[in-house]
Amino acid sequence: MRCHAGRCDGSAFRAPAPSPAVASFDCDHCSPSFLTAIGRSQHVRHKHPVVANARRIAARLEQIAKKRADRAAAADAIGQRRRGCWSDEEVAVLVEKESELKKTGVKQINAAIAGFLPGKTAKQEMDYKRVNATERNIFFVGIFLVGEMQ
Repeated sequence: MRCHAGRCDGSAFRAPAPSPAVASFDCDHCSPSFLTAIGRSQHVRHKHPVVANARRIAARLEQIAKKRADRAAAADAIGQRRRGCWSDEEVAVLVEKESELKKTGVKQINAAIAGFLPGKTAKQEMDYKRVNATERNIFFVGIFLVGEMQ
C-alpha cells in the first residue's frame, strides 16, 4: 500500500463531477424544486407528512381493492365460492333460523343453522356473527319491529 499511496493522486476513487442540472421536480405544496423525484418525495415526507400519509393510504387502499377484485375474478373463473362473502339471502336465513332456534331452546345453534346454509360451516357462521355483531343487532331490531307491526 505504501508504494501505491505515493503514486496515486486519488482520481480513481473520486466520483465524477456533477453536471449542472436543472431542478425539474417541484413541490406541489411549497416553493422548493428538486433534482430528483426521490429528493422531492423525501421533502414531502418530512415537510408535509399529512399529505404524504394521505397519498400512502390511498395507494394502499387501491392495492387492496385490486387484490380483492383479482381474487374474486379468479374464484369466479374456476367456479369456487369466494371466501368471506355473505349474500343478503344468506344473512336473512342466518338471522331467521337463529331467532327460531333460540325460541325452541336448541343447543349448538350454529351447527343446526349449517344445515340450512349449504357451503357454510358452523365456524363461518360464528365468525360472521362475531365480526358483524353491530350490523346484525340493527338487523335484528329491524326484523323485530317489522314482526310486531304485522
